[in-house]
Amino acid sequence: MVDPGQATHYGGVLECEVTGTRLRLTLTSEAAQELALPTDATFDLQLSADQISMLKRGLTRVLTSGRRNARPTLLLH
Repeated sequence: MVDPGQATHYGGVLECEVTGTRLRLTLTSEAAQELALPTDATFDLQLSADQISMLKRGLTRVLTSGRRNARPTLLLH
């Protein structure tokens, strides 16, 4: 993950959920501290249905790459 100030943390996402127009990320305490976010961060999305579908595909691709034991739980409704 990268924040707007370019702070970066590799991995650190434990769970990712997209429901309707909301994205919720559960982060490790290390990732949350590095990115100055709470461990349970929720973001309201102002996206069309097509954009939400694209987001879900992108999140799946990015968050399922790498080591199998480091992959977060994905809840993409």
